[in-house]
Amino acid sequence: MKRAHVTNKLAQQNLATNQVSRTASAPGGFDSLTAQSPGADATRLTKGLRRGFTLIELMVVIAIISVIFSLVGAVFQRLFLSEQSAMRAALVEQTVSRLADQFRRDIHAATFAEIDTQREGATGSLGLFEANRDQPAIVYVVLTDEVIREQRAADATVSHREVFRLPECRISFATQVAEAEVSFISLSIARQHSTITPQPQATRPYRTLAVEAALGRDRVIRKNVKRMPPTAKQEESK
Repeated sequence: MKRAHVTNKLAQQNLATNQVSRTASAPGGFDSLTAQSPGADATRLTKGLRRGFTLIELMVVIAIISVIFSLVGAVFQRLFLSEQSAMRAALVEQTVSRLADQFRRDIHAATFAEIDTQREGATGSLGLFEANRDQPAIVYVVLTDEVIREQRAADATVSHREVFRLPECRISFATQVAEAEVSFISLSIARQHSTITPQPQATRPYRTLAVEAALGRDRVIRKNVKRMPPTAKQEESK
């Protein structure tokens, strides 16, 4: 019995040795056994999973996005303000151009002028008279932010009225006297430089535009044309 037990034990040891030898000689050897173990599978699955974000990382990302959106909003606001400023400046330039053209035409057609700096409720006024009329045919009234042009009939009633809005402008009239008669009338328009920066108005310099016109120029031209002899007219036309 003892010999049979020893024989069986030796046979089991030889069988185990043969299995180890076959495993070592097989491709992968003991590494294949290690890879097939449950612990190795768990480690491989853990490495394959995506790592999550921490709370600090999320807070940093949110802060960066907030700063970017704030900068974009500030840029759009500045663009909007600059567009509005450019539109206002263009509108004022157009109004000044219309006023200058109309002022020259009225001065050229008038016979004499009268400036009133004591008019109630206004900075000043300019009355333009035509021949054989006791009342002014055209009256310019300067207010704080606008100039009013009134065209009046013979009975002093207003037949036409036009308003030139000039915000942030200083407007005044002046005359030049030659030989005791008014020869030139000037319209001075001082306006501040436009800017898109939040610069206060007190620090912006003024730019002055002066419009000068000869009083009664059309009347003088008509008189000269009437006095010109026919031969001179023909030679001039040639």
